[in-house]
Amino acid sequence: MLTSLTIHNYALIEELHVDFTDGLTMITGETGAGKSILLGALGLVLGNRADLNSLKDQSKKCVIEAVFKIDNYNLTSFFEEENIDFEVDTIIRREILPGGKSRAFINDTPVNLSVLAILNSYLIDVHSQNQTTAIIQTAFQFEILDALANHKPKVESYKRGLALFKNLQKEFSELLNQQHKANEQHDYNSFLYNELKIANLKETEQEELEALLEKLNHIEVIKQNLGDAIQLSENEEIGIDNLLKKFKINIQRVSTFAKDYENIYNRFESIFIEYQDIISELEKAFEKLDVDPSEIENLNQRLQLIYSLQKKHHLNSISDLLVLQEELAEKIKIVENASEVIKEKELEIKKVEVQLNQLATEIHQKRLKVIPDLTSQLEYILKQLGMPNAQFKIVLNLIDTFSSN
Repeated sequence: MLTSLTIHNYALIEELHVDFTDGLTMITGETGAGKSILLGALGLVLGNRADLNSLKDQSKKCVIEAVFKIDNYNLTSFFEEENIDFEVDTIIRREILPGGKSRAFINDTPVNLSVLAILNSYLIDVHSQNQTTAIIQTAFQFEILDALANHKPKVESYKRGLALFKNLQKEFSELLNQQHKANEQHDYNSFLYNELKIANLKETEQEELEALLEKLNHIEVIKQNLGDAIQLSENEEIGIDNLLKKFKINIQRVSTFAKDYENIYNRFESIFIEYQDIISELEKAFEKLDVDPSEIENLNQRLQLIYSLQKKHHLNSISDLLVLQEELAEKIKIVENASEVIKEKELEIKKVEVQLNQLATEIHQKRLKVIPDLTSQLEYILKQLGMPNAQFKIVLNLIDTFSSN
């Protein structure tokens, strides 16, 4: 029920507020008194189109606000579907800006005009000569039958099932679309995946190969310097070995005379042992310096394979290539398993469809059952209105698809 209407800057009205009581309210007046302006304002707040001519002062915005008491209107599901806060005293506000744009709000939630238009059909009936609005609307006709059949929970259950059914159909359609696209890419993805799998890449392989190749490319320089270092240690005349041994003997001779000398000797002894260990490792390394030229060639080929794969896929590391390999494997798996997933989705849709058909049949039968009583009551009223021969007929036919009602 409309409980109040507030108008600012609309048509001839600068500002107006009207409260409506629970009883009958009539607005009368001569032609041109402004009765139609109130209806026009109410029409705007319920979704009618507007332009700048609606503004009394075109430098200011027009605001129209209507408050409806809707606790008995059964509109909770509508508000939930539109994601709008439900309030018993619902406030609908329409703003028309000086630039021509308009905004609409339901309980301070922005909405578009189509939502207002739907809500309008529940809130207001506008009747004029030879004109009705609700009686010719299919939704209203079903509301009458369902109210008499007293099966609102079953109808609500059907609507929830229909929403689920449509979502499942949408998901099924998306699955088919994805499969179609995936099939087009399947062969190419398989080729790319097999190419990476055959390459048998390892996480740290590139860094290790590059370091080894750097060593092998400078093998002669390494060999020369290691050989010279070993020779310096072993030279009979000026060899580091002999010098360090003589140094050690000198320190050892005085180490027994003072604690300080003994500490120095012990420190040098540690250094001497470390030195001998280094020389031993140098000799072993020197012995391993012979390299097969084919080894360098194999390393170069392996690195070139890695570089070419990175360039081909616009990636910078083996880690990225391994991630790509996993992604390709998943895409291939999806295509190969798609038929099973699609089959499961079809079975799920069929199950919901069977339940929907059962609900729809039950609702249909209960509607058919109340039609004779409704027809009889309507004809009785028509006779009281002076139309004794009037007949009222309601035809309810099943259709092949699920509708909202």
